[in-house]
Amino acid sequence: MSEEPLNITDSYFHWLYDNVFKVYDGKSPLSYAILCYTLHQTKFDDSVPNDDNRARDGLELRDEFISSLKEIEVEDYTELQSFGGCSMLEMLIALARRCDYIVEYGQDRWFKIFLENLDLWKYNDADITPRSSVKVSEIINKFNHRQYTRNGRGGVFPLRRAKKDQRALELWYQMSAYMTENQMY
Repeated sequence: MSEEPLNITDSYFHWLYDNVFKVYDGKSPLSYAILCYTLHQTKFDDSVPNDDNRARDGLELRDEFISSLKEIEVEDYTELQSFGGCSMLEMLIALARRCDYIVEYGQDRWFKIFLENLDLWKYNDADITPRSSVKVSEIINKFNHRQYTRNGRGGVFPLRRAKKDQRALELWYQMSAYMTENQMY
C-alpha cells in the first residue's frame, strides 16, 4: 500500500520546516515539528508600524515554495494563498533570512537564536507535553502581542540596555540594536 501524497498545505509546512530543521521525528530532541506547527497556526500581528514589511517577507515564502514545485494546480495555488495573513513561522523564517544576510550565521542558526531568546528551545518534539503546549502558546502570544519587557526580554531580540522601548519599535530596528549590542558586525 503506497502513502497518500501530501496535500499542498502539508507540503508547504514541510518545506518551511526543512528551511530551519533537518530532523522530523517525534521521538527526537532534535525535532521541533510540533512547535513549528503551533507557530504556523498563529497569525503574525504586524500592527507596529513597518512590521508589515516582515509580514510581506513571510508571505513571499509562499511564492518561493510555489516556484520550487515542478507543477502546480491552480486550486493548490489558490488554497495556499487562502491562508490569509503571514504566520509566525513564515515571519520568523523570513526574519532569520534577513538576519543572515547581515550577519552570516545561517538561517537555521538565526531561527534557533530566536527560539532560545523566546525560551522556546526546550520544547522539542520528544519533550513537549499537553501542559507545555499551553505554555508554548502563551509565549508565542506574548511575543506576538508585544507583551514582553521594555528591553525586549520575551521577544526575539532582547537587550541588556535598551535606549528605547522595544515593544514600540519595528522588528527591523530591534534586530539592528540586538546585533549592535552583541557586536555581531
